[in-house]
Amino acid sequence: MIGGLLMTFAISAVVAAGMPPQNPPAQKPSTEQSGSGTYKEEVVVTATRLEQLVKDVPAAVTIVTKEDIRRSGATTVDEVLRLVTGFSQLRQASSHASHPTTRSAAVRGLGGSTNSRTLVLLDGVPLNEPYAGAVYWSRVPVGSIERIEIVKSGASGVWGNLALGGVIHIITQGPRADGPAVTVVAEGGSLSTANLSTTVRGTRGKVSASVAAHYFRTDGYFSIHPDLAGPIDRPLKDATRTVDAKLEYQPSPSAVWSLGGSFYSEDHNGGTPLAESTVQVGTVRAGGAFVTTGGSRWQALGVFTSQTNTAIQPTVAADRRAEAVSNNQFDIPATAMVANLQWSRPFGTRHLLSAGGDLQWISAAMNEDYNAVGGQLRSRRETHGRQLLNGAYLQDIVQVNPRWRVVAAVRLDRWISFDGARRESDIASGNILRTVDYPSYMQWAFNPSVGLVHHLSGRVSVRATAYRGFRAPTQAELYRPFRARGNVITESNELLEPERLTGVEGSLDATIAPRARARVTAFWDRLDDPITNRTVAAAGATGRTIAPCGFVPAGGVCRQRANLGRMQSRGIESALEFDLRADLALSVDYMFNRSRIVEAEQPELVGTFNKHSPVHQIVVTTRYENPRWVNIALSLRRVSERYEDDLNSLYIAGFGVGDVRVARAVTKGLEAFLSIENLSDRTYIVGRATDGTSTVGAPRLFRAGLRMRF
Repeated sequence: MIGGLLMTFAISAVVAAGMPPQNPPAQKPSTEQSGSGTYKEEVVVTATRLEQLVKDVPAAVTIVTKEDIRRSGATTVDEVLRLVTGFSQLRQASSHASHPTTRSAAVRGLGGSTNSRTLVLLDGVPLNEPYAGAVYWSRVPVGSIERIEIVKSGASGVWGNLALGGVIHIITQGPRADGPAVTVVAEGGSLSTANLSTTVRGTRGKVSASVAAHYFRTDGYFSIHPDLAGPIDRPLKDATRTVDAKLEYQPSPSAVWSLGGSFYSEDHNGGTPLAESTVQVGTVRAGGAFVTTGGSRWQALGVFTSQTNTAIQPTVAADRRAEAVSNNQFDIPATAMVANLQWSRPFGTRHLLSAGGDLQWISAAMNEDYNAVGGQLRSRRETHGRQLLNGAYLQDIVQVNPRWRVVAAVRLDRWISFDGARRESDIASGNILRTVDYPSYMQWAFNPSVGLVHHLSGRVSVRATAYRGFRAPTQAELYRPFRARGNVITESNELLEPERLTGVEGSLDATIAPRARARVTAFWDRLDDPITNRTVAAAGATGRTIAPCGFVPAGGVCRQRANLGRMQSRGIESALEFDLRADLALSVDYMFNRSRIVEAEQPELVGTFNKHSPVHQIVVTTRYENPRWVNIALSLRRVSERYEDDLNSLYIAGFGVGDVRVARAVTKGLEAFLSIENLSDRTYIVGRATDGTSTVGAPRLFRAGLRMRF
């Protein structure tokens, strides 16, 4: 099997030798007249894996431009995305203040897990790490981003695994991008925060190259609620470094080839002296696109990723005066190889047909010491496994007439899990305590989708889409037990089934005035067999042995990964954009989203809200731009109450915060700026533990710096 897999990858790599990303940057936006107002109609690639005008895509697509990113003052991609209603991670905190394994991505109430239910792409390459599906957001320097395309539904099912809940596609500036060839951003701020990034681009003849580098560090803030913090608590320190390089060769207007690579590292402190974690990720990618004389367009991609993680998880005393190591994950290596090939061609004036196939091979392991007795870790656990995911899809975009467009697609996927094993031994003697070889198994998933767009007039359009999608359980869910804060022990489950989603979405877009636009979208999603951390039992005041977790300390809880039954997410989201004047704009985005458990083996779970899924979210942004004087961007966001656990026993109150960025041009090519996060310095809770402690979001933070372009 492995030999055939490597042969497949080798063939794909040869086909793709020197090729660029799966989705090279789209053509520049065109400008179309809409009533008496003029708006840029942008080209997007995410919804259909092909370049399409956003007005002709049946799914509701949110576009975050590079100007939006700069105005946000964000230092990471997830800080940009928190201004998009419906987006969520496991908790409402920046990735700089969260453990790397909890940085999941989800939209429209389908989160609540450390494992993402949304596919995150970087120039067509999966950014979700291969072992657990988490996303290291700092791998992407925000200054290198051209735009972010967000599809909040399974309508982009042509991407396959993980795309059941949506796709977030980060598209960076290519080597041939317009604008300054060198950009440098340097800033510093409160909590000993430093941020330095630079991008360099150059072209000579048919060859272009670019390099982006980013360094960030902060001493961080105290995450434990001030009323509960003790002598053992420390600020959440974080330091990240990333370098990304691209080389592009364009021998003719109809062909482009590229080669690239990146490296990322992170050192994170979890808020106590012993809580440490590290991440290192390296990638090499090659891809390309060319158009034949017959009108066929071919795109190909080959990617290799290697990463390693370490993590130390302590147990903290109830009075928070002391801690001891509960487990030491000293080596978590993972590798992944991805290859895909896509063909597309117009047929006549009405059809644009595309077909493709992709393959992903993952190998991962975890080595940890655990079972603390008398301050010493007595046992060692080794787990490993492999996965193979491959699929093929066919899509037809039909322009029925100037007002009607239909997009229909089918995708067939195969998922194989094999070579799974777990071994536990005594560290001192080396005696084997337990050995388990997990069974191999294979499953298929067939997922169709169909969508339509109807332009009622130049001002009003309606769109609707129906879709199905799936997500295979990750190796972390299948094989990795773990222990979290508050003595919560979560056991893995090698018998997990894939998650399967069925959904529909409909939206109305309208230009309601020369300088105002509105969109209203209604959606309904049903997630069958959602994988969650199911509460088995609590240990009580003295601690006890609970299957399958083993001994659970006093005050602890035993949980296990499990297919829950059925989850339903439904709601309405609206977006209003007003250009009040040429230099003043306002936007209001609101989402109402009920995400509940509707079927479960445990009757007490039926009717509960999905974890960390607020019912209401609202984001208000306003900007004033006068380049000769000052540019000001203000954002206000409100998130309603939600729950930490599946039983809805750990309540988290809602909160609202405001951020502002002020910038002024000093000279040509030099800009000074000031960013303030959490203007009111509000203390708000983002997480709760079973031991009664609460974690809070960032306090008021200041950063100031310079942006140089030449």
